[in-house]
Amino acid sequence: MRRLLRDALPLHRGEWGLGLFLYFLLTLMVGADWVGKLGADALFVKRYGIANVPGMYIITPIAMLAVSALIFFFIDRMRRRTMLLVYVASVTIFSIALQYAITTEVVGKIVQPISYVFAHGVKETIYILFWVYAGNLYDAEQSKRLFPFFAGSVLVGKILGGIVGAWIAPIVHAENFIGAQAVGFFVCFVALMLYRGLPEGRGGKVEDKHRPEGLRATLRESVDGYRAVTSDKLMRTFGVGVFFWYFLMQFANFLYLLGLDQSSQAATSQGGEDLFSQLYAGVYTSSSLVALFIQSFITTALMRRIGIAWVLFLLPLWYVATYGWAAATVVQVSGTLTLALLAGIALQLGERIWIPALHRPATELVYSQVSAAIRPRARAFLSGGVNAVGNMVAAVALIAGLQYSDIRTLLVTGTGLSLVFLYNAAHIRRLFGHRIAENLVSPDPDLRRNAADMLASEGGAVPEDALRALGPRIPADVEHGVRVALTRRGILAVAADVIAVLIAVFALLIAATSAVAVTGATDTQANNPQIAGDATSGTTARFPTNKQNEPTIAIAPDGAHVIAGANDEQKQPKCGPGPQRGATAPGSDCSFFPGVGTSAVYTSSDGGATFTNRGMLPGYNDTGAAVAASAGPLATSAPAGSLVSDGDPVIAFGPKLRNGTFSWANGARAYYASLAAFSAAGRPGNQFAEQISVSISDDFGGSWYDPIIAAQSHGNIFNDKESIWADRNPASPFFGRVYVAYTEFRPISETAEPVIFVSSADGGLTWSGQKQVSSAFNNRSRGGRQGTALRTGPNGEIYLVFEDSDNKLGSQQVVVVSRDGGNSFSKKTTISAITDLAPAIPGSNFRTDSFASVGVDQNTGAAYVAWADAGSGSGRILVSRSTNGGQTWSSAATVSTSGEGYAFFQGLDVAPNGRIDVGYQALKATDPTTFGQGNATINSYYVSSTNGGLSWSTPLRVSTVGSDPAASAQNNLQLQFWGDYNTLASTNAAALFIYTDTRSGQACAAVDAYQHGLDGSGPATAKPAPPTDCPAQFGNSDIFVSKISP
Repeated sequence: MRRLLRDALPLHRGEWGLGLFLYFLLTLMVGADWVGKLGADALFVKRYGIANVPGMYIITPIAMLAVSALIFFFIDRMRRRTMLLVYVASVTIFSIALQYAITTEVVGKIVQPISYVFAHGVKETIYILFWVYAGNLYDAEQSKRLFPFFAGSVLVGKILGGIVGAWIAPIVHAENFIGAQAVGFFVCFVALMLYRGLPEGRGGKVEDKHRPEGLRATLRESVDGYRAVTSDKLMRTFGVGVFFWYFLMQFANFLYLLGLDQSSQAATSQGGEDLFSQLYAGVYTSSSLVALFIQSFITTALMRRIGIAWVLFLLPLWYVATYGWAAATVVQVSGTLTLALLAGIALQLGERIWIPALHRPATELVYSQVSAAIRPRARAFLSGGVNAVGNMVAAVALIAGLQYSDIRTLLVTGTGLSLVFLYNAAHIRRLFGHRIAENLVSPDPDLRRNAADMLASEGGAVPEDALRALGPRIPADVEHGVRVALTRRGILAVAADVIAVLIAVFALLIAATSAVAVTGATDTQANNPQIAGDATSGTTARFPTNKQNEPTIAIAPDGAHVIAGANDEQKQPKCGPGPQRGATAPGSDCSFFPGVGTSAVYTSSDGGATFTNRGMLPGYNDTGAAVAASAGPLATSAPAGSLVSDGDPVIAFGPKLRNGTFSWANGARAYYASLAAFSAAGRPGNQFAEQISVSISDDFGGSWYDPIIAAQSHGNIFNDKESIWADRNPASPFFGRVYVAYTEFRPISETAEPVIFVSSADGGLTWSGQKQVSSAFNNRSRGGRQGTALRTGPNGEIYLVFEDSDNKLGSQQVVVVSRDGGNSFSKKTTISAITDLAPAIPGSNFRTDSFASVGVDQNTGAAYVAWADAGSGSGRILVSRSTNGGQTWSSAATVSTSGEGYAFFQGLDVAPNGRIDVGYQALKATDPTTFGQGNATINSYYVSSTNGGLSWSTPLRVSTVGSDPAASAQNNLQLQFWGDYNTLASTNAAALFIYTDTRSGQACAAVDAYQHGLDGSGPATAKPAPPTDCPAQFGNSDIFVSKISP
C-alpha cells in the first residue's frame, strides 16, 4: 500500500508546495477548457452538422501550427511565469468575448466555428505551455517521477470538467459553456497572481543581443528549432509514431461524434445540444475515471515491471483491434456512415483511457533520453507541430475517403496504418535501447544517470553487445547500474521472450476478431410473376393490378419450404374503361372492384432464394386464372364463394394433428389468416361485416383448403389487423394450439375497439368463442388499441402484444399474457411508452404506424418486442426484452441509426439458436418538406443480436436497389401507399425479411400534382387518369424477400 501511495504521489521533500500547485493549476485549466470544449462541440455538431466536422479538423491544426510557432517565438523572450499569466488572461478575455457573440442572433452562428477552433486550441496550448514551463523547472530524474503525476491531473481535470458540464447543462445550457470556461480560467489567473512560490523557470529572460530581429529571423529560428528536434533520430522516429497516434485518434473521434449525434436527438435544438453535451461528458467522465485509476495505481508499476518500450505497444495494439473490428462490422449505405456507436466508443477509448493512462506518461519518459537543450522544443514540436499535422492529414483522408470511397475502405486503411504504428513502436524500442546505451557514456551527468536508472526496466531493450562494448568507457557514477543490468540480463531476456509471446498471442486474437465473417444478403421478388401464370405480367400489368403490400412470411421446420403472402391486386382490373369497369368508366377510376379478393400466396422450396406466385387463395369468391390450387372444402369451411378475401395476411406453421396428437412427424400445417367480407351471394341481409378467416395448407402452400371462419362478425362490425400463431414447441403443454388475435371495431362511429382472442385445439378446424382481453373504450379522452402480435414461449405462455392509446398518457406498447392456453389473460403490462411515427414520414405522404413485432427464445424463454418510434425526432427501431415471462421489460434499445434514415415497418423473430433478427425499412428524403417523384428513397436493413439483445450488429442494407415511395399510390390516388407492416422469419442458417418495394415502379407527375393540390401545398388539379397521364409502370409495388446469412 505504501508503494502504491508513493506511485500515486511521487513528490519528495521540498517539492510538495510547487508540485501540488501545478497539479491544481493544470487540473483547473483542463477542467475549465473541457467544459468549454463540450459546449463548442455540441453547438457546432448540432448547428453546423456532423458533416462539417472534418473541415474543422483541417482549420484547427492550421491555427495550432500558428500558435505553436508563436509560442516558440516567445519561449526565450518572456519569463516563463509571465508567459503563463499572459496566456491564462488571454484565454479568459477571449472566452468572455466569444460567449457574448454566441448568444447574439446575428453573430452567433458566424462565431461558432471560431468557438470550436478556440476550444480545441486551448486544449492543446494548455499542454504545450505547461510542459514548456515545467520542463524547465525539473531535471531528468524529477521529470521521470513527476511528469506521469502531472499527466494524471489532466485526467482529473477532464473528470471534473465532465461532471460540471453534465451538471450545468440543464441549468445554463450548452450554449453558455464558453462563459463557464472563462470563469475557470479567471480563477487560474487569480491563483497565479496570488501564489508567490511559483519560480520563473530556468533560463529566465534572454539578453536582447540574442534576440533575432525581424520576421524572417524569427521564422528562421523557429525552423532551426524544428530542425534540431528532427535531427535527433529517436525523436524523428518517435515523431512518426506521434503522427499515427494523432491521425488514428482524430479519425476515431469523428466516428464517436457521429454516434453521439445520432444518439442525441431531441424535440428542441437546445435540448439536443444539452443532451449531446451530457452524453459526451458521461462517456468521457466514466472512461477518464478508469484512466485515472490506471494512471494512479498501475501505470508506474507497469512501466517498472515491463518497461516503457513495451507499454508503447499497447495503443497501437488497441487500434489494430478496434479498427479491425470496426472495419469488419461497418456498412456504407448511400454514402452515409452506419457505424455502431459501440464500435465508435471502442475506438475512442484509445484516446480516453490508453493515451492518458499509459501512452502519454510513457512518451514523457522517452524525453528523458533527449538532450536538455532540445527537450522543451521536442515536447512542443511533437505536441503542437506533429499533433497538428496528424490531425490535418486525418481530416483530409476523412473528407476524401467519404467523398470518393466508402467507410469500410477507410477503416481497413486505419487498420493497416495501425499495423504500421505497431511496427513503429517496435522500431522505437530498438532506438530507445541504443539511446540508453549511448547516454550511459554521455558527458551530460543528467542523461548519464537517467540512462543508468532506465536499465532497471528497459534493460531488455538495450542490446547486450552494446552494453558489453562500453567496457572501460563506463563512467564510475553509472558503472554499478550497468554491472547489475548485465548480471540480470538472463532474467530480463526470459521476461522479454514471455512478453513477446504474449504480444504474438494478442495479435493472433486481434486477427481472429478482425476476421469476423461479414453478414451477406440477397433479395428476390416474391410475387413472381406479377400475375400468377402470366410470365409477361411484370411489364404488361397496369395500376392497380400491379399493386402489392403488407407482406407476411413463414418458414417450415425443414428450413427449405417457405410461404409468403400479401395484399395483392393482381385480379383487380386496371384503371378506367375495360371489361370489368365498363366502357364508360372514367380513366381516373382505380377503385377496388367489388367481389375481387386481395389475399395472395407465394411459395419457395429453396429456403427463400426464389419464389413462385401461386395466385389468390382458393375457396373465396375468386375463380379462374391467378387462383392457387384448391385442396377442396373441410367440414367446417365456409360455403364456396360466400367470402371475399380482403387482405391483411398473416401466415404461421404448426404441427399436424393425427389420431388426436400433434407432432412434427405428422407433417407441417400452414395457417393463412386473412380479413374476409361477405360476397354478394353470401351476404346475410344488408350486412357489411369483416370476418377473420383462416385457410389451411398441408403441402407447404401448393394447395389450400377452403377458408374457415375463425372469428364471426355481424352487422357492420369491422375486424382488423389480425395476428395468428401456432405453438411450435413440443415441450409446451399446449403444443399445436393455434391462436388468433385482432381488433374489433364496433359501431357506432367506432366508439369501442377491444382486442379479441380466439383459439383452436384441433388444427384450425373449429375455433373458440371470442374472448375480449382488453378494455373497449375509444373516445376523446381515452384512445383505442390496434396492431396485435402473438407468440408463444417454451412453457406454452402466450404473449399478446398491441399498441394501447391514451390521449392523456400517450401511446404504449403493452402485453397481456396467458399461462393456461388462452383461457385467461393477465392484466396488461406496459412494455414501453412510445412516440408514434409521423402520420407521413417527412419527404413522403404514405400513412405509417408503430405496430409491434414479437419473438420468444424457445431455450431461455426471453421475449423480445420491436417497434418503430419517433421519440428521437426521427423514426428509429427500438427493442425491449423480458426475461421473467412478461412481468417487467427492459429499457428499449435503439437498433437502427440515423445513417439509414427514418426507420419504419420492422419485423422481428428469434432463431432456434437464440439469435434475434430484426429487419426494417428506412426512408431518406432530399427535401423533408415536400414529396413527389425522386424526392425520397426507401431501403431495407437488417440487424441482429447473439447475446440476448445486450448488443446489436451494425445495420446491413439488404435491398440491392432503392425504392421511390412516389411510385406507389392508394387506389383513390390521394396519397402514396406502403401498407401497414413488413415481416421477418428466422432459422439458424438464415433470416428472411419480406417488404414492399417499388424498384420496378414509376412515379407520376400528374398524381404528385393532384396530391399537392389536395393537401394545399400546390394548386388544385383534376384527378389524373393513370392510363393516359402516367408512365406504364406507375403504381408498381412488388413484394421482395431479402435472405440474410448471419
